[in-house]
Amino acid sequence: MRTFKLLIILFFAINCCTAQSNTIVQTTAPGGSNTIAGSISVQGMSISSPVGGGNNIAIGNRSLVSGAGTINVAVGSSALNLNTANFNTAVGDFTLAKKISGDDNSAFGAYALNANTNDTGNSAFGRNALALGTTGSSNCAHFT
Repeated sequence: MRTFKLLIILFFAINCCTAQSNTIVQTTAPGGSNTIAGSISVQGMSISSPVGGGNNIAIGNRSLVSGAGTINVAVGSSALNLNTANFNTAVGDFTLAKKISGDDNSAFGAYALNANTNDTGNSAFGRNALALGTTGSSNCAHFT
């Protein structure tokens, strides 16, 4: 019986998508060349949408939910949750969670760059690093 249920789940996961080259675990996601694991990850992605992203990695509940932007890595619950930008890396729960636009940001550690919304070139390492910084580009912070 478990095998039958798994086959049904896999059938829907494979047949509900309208994209190619996706690796899907526990969710379906249209878009191209994305790797997704976790519920509600990359929810807004649409291959026919002008803001649809590609070449993204989203692992964690509500990570990279907007589905926009390209070449982003989001690992952790709500990592890059609102992201529409490109070339961002968020590792840790709620890292870059409020990021809307602004490319080339890196955040490692829970809540790192959490409030940052529109800036570019920031790097934050450690829990709460630049967590309250909402503006400013080209900053680097380490917090322990």
